[in-house]
Order: sequence, then structure tokens, then C-alpha cells
Amino acid sequence: MFKRRRAVPLVAAHSILAVLALAASATAQTLLNPDISVIGDFRGIYRPGESADSLGTFSFLAEEVELAFSGHLNPYMRADAYVGFHVSEEEIHVEEFNLTVLRGLPWSLQFNAGRYLIDFGKINTQHPHQWAWLDRPLMHRTMLGEEGLRTDGARATTLIAIGESALGLSASAFSSTAFTHEHEEEAGE
Repeated sequence: MFKRRRAVPLVAAHSILAVLALAASATAQTLLNPDISVIGDFRGIYRPGESADSLGTFSFLAEEVELAFSGHLNPYMRADAYVGFHVSEEEIHVEEFNLTVLRGLPWSLQFNAGRYLIDFGKINTQHPHQWAWLDRPLMHRTMLGEEGLRTDGARATTLIAIGESALGLSASAFSSTAFTHEHEEEAGE
């Protein structure tokens, strides 16, 4: 009986050490690999029949499939890439690809460079699958185009503490074609 009491803590200690060793190796593995997500925008549409006797039709529509890759390059920098496949247009394009310096800059600045959605309102900085509604608002579509305002450039952002709140400031430098690109394509058609 005395040996059993001593064996139980010994087995438990070995089990804890084995779990810690596995956790350490799993953490090291995830530090090297990026986070990969597949995000789909799928819609089911029901159209009622023309008469009370007809059942109607149900159709399933795939709008977009998006691959997201993100990961830390080192303790100070991360990379993010979003590649979208629009099913209706049958094209694949890079929606965003940028590098972000998260820490190490003065005044708590963060620096971002690459292709990104410009900080123009709350809706423009989000992808459509993040919204609580289906379609981009008409005003937003008219002013910023179907895909929103996206460009190649660089920006610096910071947060300034104001009591229990914070004020976010950002400054961007980007290509001037960001505002005219969609309208030039429509005029050329």
C-alpha cells in the first residue's frame, strides 16, 4: 500500500512533464507557421412560387472565398495577406498584403506598408464577411466603388490615452490612383 501512494505522485509528475514538453514543442511549431483561414461568403436564396400551390425555388450562391494568411515575422513585425476569389467574376486577386511594425517605434507608433484598405470610415476598413448585413451601402458603393477604397501605400498609427478612452490618429501616404481607379474603368467601358 505504501508503494502505491508513492507511485501515484511519481506517475502524475511524469505525466505533467510529458505534457509540458509537448506544449513547448507545439508552441515552437506555431511560431514558425502562419495562421491560415478560409472565409466564405455563401448565400441561400428562397423565391416563393407565383401561385399558392407552387413551392418556390431555393438557390445556393457562393459570392466569394477568401484565404487569409497572417503571422509574426519577428517580435516586432507581422505580415498579413488576403487573397480573394470572386466566384461571379471568376478571378483571383490580392485584396490586402502588408507588413506591420507593431512595437519598437517612438511614441507608440505602428507602421504599416503594402496594399491595404484605407482608414476612411469604419466600413471601408472591414471585409464584407465582417458586416452584419449582406450588401455594401449604396452611398459607400457610389463613392468608394464595389470593393471599397484600397491602395498601395504606407501609414503610421498611434493611440493617445484620454482618461478612460483613447484617441486613434493615423497618417497615410498612398498612390493618387486610389480615388480615380474605379471611375476610370467605368468611363472606359
